[in-house]
Amino acid sequence: MRVVLKHEGVWLLIKEVYAIRRSTHRRRTRQKRSVTPYGTVAESIDRPPIDGYRFTSEIEVPATKVMRFIVKMFQAPGNAIILVEPKTRESYVARIYTKTRSEAERAARLAEEIIAQLRTRRGAGEAPTASDVEELEVEEEGEEGEE
Repeated sequence: MRVVLKHEGVWLLIKEVYAIRRSTHRRRTRQKRSVTPYGTVAESIDRPPIDGYRFTSEIEVPATKVMRFIVKMFQAPGNAIILVEPKTRESYVARIYTKTRSEAERAARLAEEIIAQLRTRRGAGEAPTASDVEELEVEEEGEEGEE
């Protein structure tokens, strides 16, 4: 899936996700590491590429889990575009755009499962649910007068 993040007024299209490996030559104490850190590569774009995508749903993502959510959604197979924007200081909103209703429902279920997994790792409350899939009204962009 394609993921676009809004960061300080700029849209960033995630291009690649890679695992960060730490060198093992140092002695370390036996510590449990449950999460592999990931790095991302992104390119800035003028506006999200959602032309032709009619169906949408949205889900709230905690700010502390937003990068893990982005990585998991990027790695998931599918033909959807996920726009992640800040909502409040503590949360982001992820809007899922697809071309078909069935793909929108599948992507929304996947997003809910990912949020639930991220929340249960630390035992935090119950997972939020995605709103119903809605069909967007397509606005035809008229030809602007050339002068």
